[in-house]
Amino acid sequence: MSNKVRIAITGCGGISYAHLNGYKILLENGVDTFQITAACDVEKDRAERVADVVLQFQGGSRPTVYTDFEHLAHDKAADAADICSSVSSHHTLALTALENGMHATVEKPFAITVKAGLKMVKIAEKMNKVIAISENARFAQGVRMSRWALDQDYIGEQQMMVFGSTGAQVWYPDKIVAGTPWRHNKMIAGAGAVLDLGSHSFDIIRYLCGEVDEVYGVTKVLLPFRTNRNETGEVIQKVPSNVDDVAFAILKFKNGAIGMFGTGWGGHGEATGFQDGFTIQGSKGSLKDASGNPKIALDDGTKIDVQQQFVESVGVEIKERLFTKEITDTFALELFEFIRAIQTGEKPDNHGWQGLQDIAISYAITESSLSKCPVKIEDMISGKVDGYQKEINEKYGID
Repeated sequence: MSNKVRIAITGCGGISYAHLNGYKILLENGVDTFQITAACDVEKDRAERVADVVLQFQGGSRPTVYTDFEHLAHDKAADAADICSSVSSHHTLALTALENGMHATVEKPFAITVKAGLKMVKIAEKMNKVIAISENARFAQGVRMSRWALDQDYIGEQQMMVFGSTGAQVWYPDKIVAGTPWRHNKMIAGAGAVLDLGSHSFDIIRYLCGEVDEVYGVTKVLLPFRTNRNETGEVIQKVPSNVDDVAFAILKFKNGAIGMFGTGWGGHGEATGFQDGFTIQGSKGSLKDASGNPKIALDDGTKIDVQQQFVESVGVEIKERLFTKEITDTFALELFEFIRAIQTGEKPDNHGWQGLQDIAISYAITESSLSKCPVKIEDMISGKVDGYQKEINEKYGID
């Protein structure tokens, strides 16, 4: 085993604290193959706060604080960047890291456009560095156990799936999503719910159902403005929104299966979704609530509680591979996979290509909505279809 991987927390906003907790859990469980040596944010106070948190759980070792990532990279202050910034800077930070000999893991969505994401993956390959997507959804217990169940061929050949919900009650009817106005600005966020939420969704869908070949979708901006209100309901902030609030699509998979997908953070009254959660139908039965508490129902009437079956029948080796040291925190598991890949030279399960595929499908829905035609995912990756993304690429000089 090589020396500890030196990590720089890059972008010290809200999501970085979920990562910090993941690192803390790893250390508490005896995984000490890394050290957080730097914290970087354009706002120094935020980087200082992150450094203070790290100091508390990392045995008295406080990361060096930076406000300029290029300075950090040139200082060789870390071997790897854990990029937790907003999506508009993912590609610039990742490319700077990779070109300076660092590995990188990037929060979702992987990049501001498909072209930017492809550039990140290609540079990582050229530099022989690990590029990963910090996509924690595929590491959830229900999802991993569902993958195991599908591998046992309980439901047979996959034929169709349904996934999704419309709206999130916490953001109804017109609240600024997660208190972050940038999420409603196309030139900063890229797209709305179809990208921000869809990147999670498609990582799970692809993990369990295989690669998507084609989508036919539609998106809609339900509300032209989003607001923030005080305790009395008075509007204290109002921002324009030019990205989708809801998105729906029909999916065609390379294995021949078809699917129905929906997502959104806009709507009125109460949020809704498919009654049985993420459901996969096979030639012998169905898998319901595949990303939560999965249950299988077979044509002969057999019922299988997947979690119970997994616990009772799976050996220690498989359990250790899926849930290292019995850790179930999804952020801890995704970060462990990234660090493990750096130290072993093996391709991580959450390789950047996964993140690229996720956003390619998300953007395929926006492109399909714009053109009113089905869109092939391979045409998204190649750049053949980019009508919606073109102005974003031009803004950031992505070629």
